[in-house]
Amino acid sequence: MNMDYLKEFEDMNVTTNNVFDLGDSGLLVILKDGTNLSKWDDVKDKSDVLYISEDLSKAKSYSKYKDCTNAKVIVMQNFTDCSQLSPYVKGDLKHAFSKLDSLVAFYAINWDTSNETTLTNFFIRDYYLEYVYLEDWDTSNVESFWGMFAECCNLKTVEGIENWDLSSARNMESMFESCLSLEDISFLSDWDMSNVENVFEMFRDCYSLKDASCLNWKFCNLKRGDNLFMNCFELDFRPNWYDWDFTTRYSIRLALGRMDDKSIYSKIMANEFNNQDLFVAVEYIRDENLLKDIINCPSVSFYAKRAALLNPDLKDVEILEDAALNNWGSVERSYAIENPNLTNVPLLRDIAEYDENYLVRFKAKRRLKQLCIFRKDYAKEFKDLYETIEYYLEHYDGQYEFKELKETLYFYNKLTGILLDWKKYYPDDSNMELASVIAGYLVDDYDVELIRKTFLNAMPSLAENQALFGWFVAKAVSLMK
Repeated sequence: MNMDYLKEFEDMNVTTNNVFDLGDSGLLVILKDGTNLSKWDDVKDKSDVLYISEDLSKAKSYSKYKDCTNAKVIVMQNFTDCSQLSPYVKGDLKHAFSKLDSLVAFYAINWDTSNETTLTNFFIRDYYLEYVYLEDWDTSNVESFWGMFAECCNLKTVEGIENWDLSSARNMESMFESCLSLEDISFLSDWDMSNVENVFEMFRDCYSLKDASCLNWKFCNLKRGDNLFMNCFELDFRPNWYDWDFTTRYSIRLALGRMDDKSIYSKIMANEFNNQDLFVAVEYIRDENLLKDIINCPSVSFYAKRAALLNPDLKDVEILEDAALNNWGSVERSYAIENPNLTNVPLLRDIAEYDENYLVRFKAKRRLKQLCIFRKDYAKEFKDLYETIEYYLEHYDGQYEFKELKETLYFYNKLTGILLDWKKYYPDDSNMELASVIAGYLVDDYDVELIRKTFLNAMPSLAENQALFGWFVAKAVSLMK
């Protein structure tokens, strides 16, 4: 058990011997101002709660942890009656501790989970959760672990699950999906996966994962294994069983490769694919209009919509930008951001800085880094090439008219290409707007009024290369005179 996350908790504890020995009250709550409380009735505002430790064998009712939106550490012992959890369906612990925005560490000791059949999405979207300790959990009847830690973007370590009884386990889809900080999964090495049927995207988007060779897994009933390590960009070492045979045996990719777009689309609309195969099937569609139909069809599964947003043949920037910004779920929005055709840098910057969702912010930051690999300093490139053109114009012998000259100089076409790419990647760059003004004077039919408005709208604060803003202003003014 890692005690580092309990240090501040212990330092602020002036009531009990330690955060595990709670005495007769069975409860220790510490508020932001350091106040120690031993009764939930004394907590006036649950948003003030910073730390919680509770012996649930003494609790008479569920303490509504979900209202403690700023709690950093929760310690729960001797949880014998899961019906205290609300909402709770018999045998169903899904979403029990999901979406706790400030939770960093969670300790659950000696819980009676012997009658539970699902832990689906148990911690999903606990974006800041780093450490989980689950001691003495009986998982012998749990069938679904789907999304248990999904989108725990800061998760680094899970202890206490090394020897879980997985005899009833069937579904581990997306169990660690988007655990962006998870580097070590050796605690899963010896899991008995013989009865598991679905590991679809189990480690998808585990960006920090480097070594999965420790997984000594054997499958006897596996049916869905697609995208197990999808987007694990740092993964250097894979399990010895994760080979071509594995990735084709538990997939429909071979069959899809023999089908055309319309056939795949027809099967999607006829609901002939299960959800996992549906996601893969949409990857194979190249017709953008069919992808748009999938996105706009209300009856299509979210699996298909996600895959359509991610598909590189969806090139409609308006759809991608709308999906990245609107009220879609965080996963759908992150998929739109990951689409290689979304290149609106100002939009991505706004999302990366201001969006309320941690996962979406993270994906936007990563996309920006990707774009910076191949994008250039268009302002400098434009300036240098324009000055080259000016030099040719100044030193040309005059035997050709300017119109003929511009058509013969390959520099002009290159300048136009720079401006087009610049508009694509920096649509709100003031230097780009001024460059449009400057380039406008290289053609005969420029719109003076439009150029004037463009010039007046240019602001130095919106210039990507602010050091060159003065040059672009001066050059535009000299041409407009």
